[in-house]
Amino acid sequence: MKLALSTILYIYEKKISNINFFELIKIPINDIEIVFPPHANTSFLKELKGYNLNIFSGHADYIGIDISSTNEYVRQKSIYVVKKRIKFLKKIGAKILVLHPGGYCSSIAEREIRINNSLDSLARILPFAVKNNIKIALENMPNKYIADNPKELLFIINQVRRSLEEKFTKSKHKFLNYKKTLKKEINSKKGDIKLIGKNLDIDGNLNDTHNLNDYNYIGDINKCIGICLDFGHAHLTGNLNDYFYNENYFNEIVNMHAHDNFGDIIGDYKNALGDKHLAPGAGNIGWHEFINIIKDKYKGWFTFEVIPDEKLNNHLELLLNLKDFIKNYLI
Repeated sequence: MKLALSTILYIYEKKISNINFFELIKIPINDIEIVFPPHANTSFLKELKGYNLNIFSGHADYIGIDISSTNEYVRQKSIYVVKKRIKFLKKIGAKILVLHPGGYCSSIAEREIRINNSLDSLARILPFAVKNNIKIALENMPNKYIADNPKELLFIINQVRRSLEEKFTKSKHKFLNYKKTLKKEINSKKGDIKLIGKNLDIDGNLNDTHNLNDYNYIGDINKCIGICLDFGHAHLTGNLNDYFYNENYFNEIVNMHAHDNFGDIIGDYKNALGDKHLAPGAGNIGWHEFINIIKDKYKGWFTFEVIPDEKLNNHLELLLNLKDFIKNYLI
């Protein structure tokens, strides 16, 4: 297990000079998950690097961005923005992009539409993530959102894996047949047979955006997508135990978002008002049970995703709370 912090802790801090990153090192936390878009800027990143803090992950935009949107303009815009975030993370040497698989569903019919939209969006995003060596970590969501239960979340992950595997297999066969057909023509022009890969897209059609390596993704597809287990969301939906006691779910987890709440006591699902993002231990999640399993079996990141009070902006106080939690539960 590797301890990390989400920069959402500093979401209300307007001056970087007011952030005491030295306290992170003292805890100690060395790995950082930045939040898009507020913390993906030169000055913030420079400050992190000045303290030798490692940016391992980024959290994709979640306001105005929805890869499951029933509004096609919003969905296409979301795909475009997610790809930009992937390129940014590659540039700074990060490994993971945390992504919400979809938004709120007002009906069963809307849920079905949104799941299909999410699958289509991920089929466009995932190959781009593979090429840029970024793993997509799909986050479990609060009640009545897409992937508000582990079964649906794993379905989305496995379905997009299968669809891409079938597509790449079909494309590779198409490529090989095309190569054989044009081999004599290529040789007559003294060309290299490998160059043909640059002129085939994923469907085997001519373009200039792909290369031969695009057809070797089948093994990578399974590895480039996993689960970001959000403790607070799973506590609200009442299925936190499922993620820990079913290996099909647990083995897919690559990142964890650790924060607390008091469970489903408010009922405003659309606005997710129960999703308090309190410091672990400030709500009623039974942390001891899960921490014992994490210590024994989990090798990924355990990322504190705590949000300060907007008026108090008490990020330093919360950081000290995290320090106590680490001392009492993790050391």
